Amino acid sequence: MEDEMEIIEGERCPLCLQNTLTLMERVLNIPHFGVTHMFSMHCENPDCDYHLADLEAEEDKKPVKDSLEISSEEHLQWYIVKSADATVKIPRMVELAPGPDSSGFISTIEGLLNRFKTILEELTQDDDKDVAKKAKNHLKKLNRVLWGREAIKISLEDKSGNSAFIRERLEIEE
Repeated sequence: MEDEMEIIEGERCPLCLQNTLTLMERVLNIPHFGVTHMFSMHCENPDCDYHLADLEAEEDKKPVKDSLEISSEEHLQWYIVKSADATVKIPRMVELAPGPDSSGFISTIEGLLNRFKTILEELTQDDDKDVAKKAKNHLKKLNRVLWGREAIKISLEDKSGNSAFIRERLEIEE
């Protein structure tokens, strides 16, 4: 297994058609998940800034439907492996759904909650006052979760099976 990232520069970008695309691949061994390929593409052209990232397990996986209750600070150090095909959400609050802007990533639960926090912060500026008010209230709740003062449930669905909650703090081998 590779222990470093493979990088290919100067490829043709599918968006701006310039030879400014950098392709990266890293092979990781994720405990309880297995050997996983992490891919990304990023266009260095400042006028384009195209980006795509995804994860794919080497072993065929069954579809995933799981939920996780976050009720302590310890849970914030657990991990999520999310493919671009996955939907991750806090019911009735916020979600990351598959689509052209969806990316795969590996993150701690705290990192995931901070991604949700960024989405909610943007919504607090919405022209629709009701949307902005709901976002502010959800943001307050999310902060209480991050401070360990409130529990919240996160759900995960992935038809490809390339996503999972890892219910422990772990070291990921490269």
